[in-house]
Amino acid sequence: MKRNLGAGTLSPSGISLLFGDQRKKRILALLRQRGPMTRADLSRATGIAKSSISLLVDQLAVAHSVQIIRATASNRSKSVRGRPGELVEIDPSSGAAIGIEFAFGKIRAVIGDLSHEILAEIELEVPTNYSNDIALQTAESMVSHLLSVTRITPSRILGIGVGIPTALYGDIEIGEGLNPTLLTPDLGDQLSELTGFSTSIENSANLAAYAELLWGAGLGETDFLYFKTDNLVGGAIVMNHEVITGSMGGVGEFGHLTLDPNGNVCRCGQRGCLDTYSSMQAMTSSASIALGVEIDTTQLKALIEKNDPVAMRILDDAAEKLGEAAATLSRVINQDCVIFSGESLELHPKFLSKISEKFRGRTMSINAHVRIIEGNLGNQAAALGGVALILGQVK
Repeated sequence: MKRNLGAGTLSPSGISLLFGDQRKKRILALLRQRGPMTRADLSRATGIAKSSISLLVDQLAVAHSVQIIRATASNRSKSVRGRPGELVEIDPSSGAAIGIEFAFGKIRAVIGDLSHEILAEIELEVPTNYSNDIALQTAESMVSHLLSVTRITPSRILGIGVGIPTALYGDIEIGEGLNPTLLTPDLGDQLSELTGFSTSIENSANLAAYAELLWGAGLGETDFLYFKTDNLVGGAIVMNHEVITGSMGGVGEFGHLTLDPNGNVCRCGQRGCLDTYSSMQAMTSSASIALGVEIDTTQLKALIEKNDPVAMRILDDAAEKLGEAAATLSRVINQDCVIFSGESLELHPKFLSKISEKFRGRTMSINAHVRIIEGNLGNQAAALGGVALILGQVK
């Protein structure tokens, strides 16, 4: 499967200048909210000096994010008196990007513009192991929906960033044992042909970490580990403000971190991987075996809410292994924090604190500063990362 990200990192440094200046984001958000404004209006509303506003507006105009129009009796603010001047407004031809995550049993999509505003989002349920055809048909309808509700013309779409729940190993064919989905390696090309938009594909956990780095719990953090605990456990490593993907895209496969060489057999062929303890798949499987009936995620959550001893034991074991994995990696990376997100955090309000407790019990003094925190972007993090991936390709 071909990767579209270049040399081993996802870095904010290559993103359009909008990412590097929060003042521009404020200006764009204000223009979208209020409509055309004069530079003086923008200065008063933002508290930014007039000289700086003029420079920022000029830069945004060069980037085709805003346009300068002549003030007339019909479009000027009623509060502005004197000679009509120029107004600044969002450039209607400025670009937008779509992010899609092909998750287990769900497909999520969002659309965002150059002002970093998420204009619309959608999530649809699909069969757990849906086919490539279902993925494409659903994605096409979701893209059409997003364009319709936002009234964005196709010519404004810069591309689609796609997250899939598997590692992307350069041009090496992914074996069936390592690929937990039924998606084919040419998914990106097929989606491009179907929608007419260029498509870039990346691992879902990498995209989710990228979004948290730019907009979420990782904003302002230099180094952190990211755990995505859903049907399976994914992960990412952020170093020096960059998501490290590695020379072949396999960095962050936390789900295959071996915790017990004599443990259960994992789908990768090894024993005792984190996936076999802490994934939603593993937890529902353990509950089904222990209780003698088929247990799904909804039923497991209901049992946990009732403090069922079997369900609580499974939850505690999962938290212990996640804490152990985070501690093991922290001894190697020595990062500042660990960000957890994913559907498993919704199983119990104290699940993250349980992970933190297990983590503290296994760390060295050199890792005493490490914080365990929850991601801010929820289940849309990977789709948001898809938007960020496309915007990051804008020069």
